[in-house]
Amino acid sequence: MSAGCGISKDRALSRGFGWPWRTFVARGRRLHNPAAGQKMRLKHFSVAFGLGLYKALGDESRVRILHLLWRNQEMCISDLEQVLDFTQTKVSRQLSALKNAGLVNFRRLDNWMFYFIKDEYAELLQQHLSYMERDQQLQKDQKTYQTLWSNRELAAYKLQNRHWTGTPRP
Repeated sequence: MSAGCGISKDRALSRGFGWPWRTFVARGRRLHNPAAGQKMRLKHFSVAFGLGLYKALGDESRVRILHLLWRNQEMCISDLEQVLDFTQTKVSRQLSALKNAGLVNFRRLDNWMFYFIKDEYAELLQQHLSYMERDQQLQKDQKTYQTLWSNRELAAYKLQNRHWTGTPRP
């Protein structure tokens, strides 16, 4: 049986959340309590959720993905492929593991899937990931993404301001 957020009662209970879920309504990327007007925060969790969390943080690929998502708010699979130099299959598999652990979610825009860290776990992950902030590999990943992003903005600017010369083709 599914509540207003699309999460089953059994899954919510296995993740350590109380029931009823129907008091929370999904709005975009945040879960809000309509009565209080505040975003939902994680206050405690079960051993099962803790095991899933630390299992997700136990793999270097997933930590690198989480770090990029934490630093850049959201990213699509193709950007993660280029930055991390992984195959599309590997990125999708790691994102699936993070999604199954309940740490990330996605939004669809046409054919693009943009992944982001769920707001209720952002503070918890920030505490863990901030300890690794000076890791050379994580810094290199972030620098690569910033270069990719700046090149993308430059290319969009050039296309927008291009003055077409020449004659059109018949």
